[in-house]
Amino acid sequence: LKVSRKEAKRLFLEHGSAYAFRVNKEEIIDISYGMRTKKVPKILIAALIHAQLKKLFKDIKEDLNSSDPTFVSNLNGVYLSGGLAKLKDIDFLASKILKAPVIVAETQDEVMKDTVLSPIVGTTNFVMSLKNNKRIVDIKEDLTKDYSKGSI
Repeated sequence: LKVSRKEAKRLFLEHGSAYAFRVNKEEIIDISYGMRTKKVPKILIAALIHAQLKKLFKDIKEDLNSSDPTFVSNLNGVYLSGGLAKLKDIDFLASKILKAPVIVAETQDEVMKDTVLSPIVGTTNFVMSLKNNKRIVDIKEDLTKDYSKGSI
């Protein structure tokens, strides 16, 4: 669309949909090009997003299939999280492509209940879980000590 990043974000948040076939073809929206405004069908925004997400989900499915063909055929649930999880109809598009029920995940963390933050919460929790494991930095002395003859 060749719009500013700010306008693209606004269009995504206000008019974005992952599944273009559920958007009213007759609805018209305004797109800001600096000092001028252009009227376009709302479905244009959804169609652009739909095409990109469809490709992304198909690539994910292909990668999963190439690593283990039974994985995709036995898929019984998909959880979505992060910024895209808030996009309207993303669960519908993902379930159509991945052929499995899709759930927009919610974080269990009481402080951060926002789906957008759930990948960050998960990564932080994983890193914190490593805290009690012995890591290479814990044995730095063993790695730097000179074990040649006479130094023991």
